[in-house]
Amino acid sequence: MPESSRPDFFCIGAQRAGTTWLHSRLNQHPNFFLPPLKELHYFDRSPRYPTPNTLNIANPAKRLLEFERAKWAARDVYRCLRYREWSSLVWLSKFHFGFYGDSWYRSLFPRDSRITSGDITPGYSVLDEEGVRRMHLVAPQAKIIFILRNPIDRAWSMMRFGKRFGYACDPQRVEEIFSRIDSPGQELRSDYLRAISIYRKFYPAEKILLVFYDAIPERPQELLSQIFHFLGISPISFDALDSQQRVNEAEELEIPDSVRSYLEDKYRDPICAMAELLGGYASNWKNRLFEQPESECKSHRVCLLASEIA
Repeated sequence: MPESSRPDFFCIGAQRAGTTWLHSRLNQHPNFFLPPLKELHYFDRSPRYPTPNTLNIANPAKRLLEFERAKWAARDVYRCLRYREWSSLVWLSKFHFGFYGDSWYRSLFPRDSRITSGDITPGYSVLDEEGVRRMHLVAPQAKIIFILRNPIDRAWSMMRFGKRFGYACDPQRVEEIFSRIDSPGQELRSDYLRAISIYRKFYPAEKILLVFYDAIPERPQELLSQIFHFLGISPISFDALDSQQRVNEAEELEIPDSVRSYLEDKYRDPICAMAELLGGYASNWKNRLFEQPESECKSHRVCLLASEIA
């Protein structure tokens, strides 16, 4: 594929829905290139998005005047020097010290047409139409992968994961939990149908693959084979245990009854809508919500194209 079309695919989320697992698995394939940094956050760098916005200052001289940004760059360079990771050093030097723009972004990916390159940034699920339009201008031939997780489970996983970084997740302080659940960022990250609708306006529906998170622990080999097929890459076999191994797990913490009830009320309508539209695993989300028997998972599809839904 020509340089102007790089990268070849985007994985746009969802956050806490197995994107780190996918990154780890794809990195084991000899014909894939994924950047040393898992999440680039190039297209969501505008401060209008509730994401890190780490690339919102294009000029490196101005950018590195900020202490935290300079410390981040120095840490990455030091690690590469210490462990003699020369290829990563070249890439990270370009990433940290380049003048941000579309040409710079494309240069982060190899020109070799035999290599499939991708950008796995869950923050891209919050992009508005202008953001996806810009993405399409940079990589019009790219394919889109979107991993969907029961929004109730995803939201609670995000709360548990936040505890790792010192965010409040005390089961006794439910009002703080409710506030985080209702934050603009979490609202957007859980609105899967909004994201699908926006991406379909710019990318052909047959180039958008909807993946069910539920299949990762249950049918990882089948799921990976389907993803490889979608990307036009010959599959490789993974050790059964390796393909099921979880990555970047959140700390175990039982969900309080009040929080579960709050999440069930909040996501009841979206879950019912997704069950109607997507079926399969999404139907099980609905069955679980209404305490009905779940259907046999082996009969569910691990993923489907956006062109297969209304």
